[in-house]
Amino acid sequence: MSAVTPKSALQQTVDEITGYSRRTRKLMWALAGSLVLDITLTVVLSIVAFQAHGTASTNAELVQELHMQQSALHAAQLEACAGGNTFRADQDVIWGRFIGILTTPTATSTKAEVAKADKIAAQFLAYISQVNHPVNCAELYGK
Repeated sequence: MSAVTPKSALQQTVDEITGYSRRTRKLMWALAGSLVLDITLTVVLSIVAFQAHGTASTNAELVQELHMQQSALHAAQLEACAGGNTFRADQDVIWGRFIGILTTPTATSTKAEVAKADKIAAQFLAYISQVNHPVNCAELYGK
């Protein structure tokens, strides 16, 4: 009869990271969908406003509505950008934990092996940090 062995700490951590990645990926797709919807609404509203050659009051109302849509789009862009920064920061943490687990020396590890693993880990984490650098949302989308 075979006994069910409990998951190792590494496997549990990998499972947690995988679950977190799936949740954040769904959130990012939802934010991207929201941004696409906002852009689509703005384009449709712009076309309607361009074709509407009504009275001055109608045009003033359309301009006001366009301004509200642009404000909403701008707010959505800033929110999505901030979400992206949070996602990238979380990825740095996840990779740091994962690499920390992988490079934990064993009882049989030599100093040279540990030094080599630490050097490779530091290079990889520096690359991840470079790729996941935060974006200046205010500079990208304006204030």
